[in-house]
Amino acid sequence: MSSAQDTLLWDGVLAKYAKPRGFDSLSVSKIFHWYSEDFEKEAGSVLDWLKRYDAAGRLDRFTSATRLRRLPYDWKLNMLPAR
Repeated sequence: MSSAQDTLLWDGVLAKYAKPRGFDSLSVSKIFHWYSEDFEKEAGSVLDWLKRYDAAGRLDRFTSATRLRRLPYDWKLNMLPAR
């Protein structure tokens, strides 16, 4: 990880955030944008849904003002065997 950007990866969720600009944006997989209505119905927002599964509290610094940016979706994930 570089000092300018940190990457979070847990249970297959990839998120990146830039430190120098503060924590005003969070980059997440496009899948969270494609199905944002589902995440919002279940948890109120995509960010709140992600926070549910962040036991280490790494996303606690982000607020409802945080802008979600899109990372490219890795279609190779569909080829992985089921666990």
